[in-house]
Amino acid sequence: MAPYLFSFAASLSIIAVIQKWNRKGVGFVSWSVVSLLIPCCLAGMRSPMIGTDVQVYVQPLFDLANGSVSFADYQASQWWGVWRYIHPSDYEIGFSFLVWIVSSVTHSLPALLFVIQAATIVPIYLGLLKVRHDIPLWLGMAVYYFMYFNSTLNLMRQWIAIAILLSFRGQAIEVRCFCSNGNPVSRIGSAWLWHSRLERLSLQRQ
Repeated sequence: MAPYLFSFAASLSIIAVIQKWNRKGVGFVSWSVVSLLIPCCLAGMRSPMIGTDVQVYVQPLFDLANGSVSFADYQASQWWGVWRYIHPSDYEIGFSFLVWIVSSVTHSLPALLFVIQAATIVPIYLGLLKVRHDIPLWLGMAVYYFMYFNSTLNLMRQWIAIAILLSFRGQAIEVRCFCSNGNPVSRIGSAWLWHSRLERLSLQRQ
């Protein structure tokens, strides 16, 4: 618990200091990167046993990616699940490709978990930036850290899709607002690359 609390406190302290700075300034961007690196490192350094989905599909996909010679070879490979063979192509192309490219370059599961968390937290941070005049940036990130961070260590595909929707909409409070205004096609399509059920959720919310 202590590493989580320390990491959250360090990140939120930085965000609280910089939240009123010019968002296009070098200082704001640089310190934003530092503040987000902290939870990403925490996610990457955790035990592979934290987060059920790590063992269910991330670790198997990582192993297949390391043993493949190309993305096509990786997509065609398989592993034995609980009761059937599972292929990387059974998962959304965005997540599947992310696992393959990171695993092929780094050959490191912690690096992959780091990138997965970055793919979640960066869109959420950008979405909160759009509403920081209504919701303090540090408060929005505190809600994410203390209420949702742990679930992102498990429901990784789902949270990347949710984060993308949040970044497009700029509304971090009510899920029902994701597709209530404007053309939803681009944001639904982007989220679908990471989790197809988010597409159905978005369509149902219209």
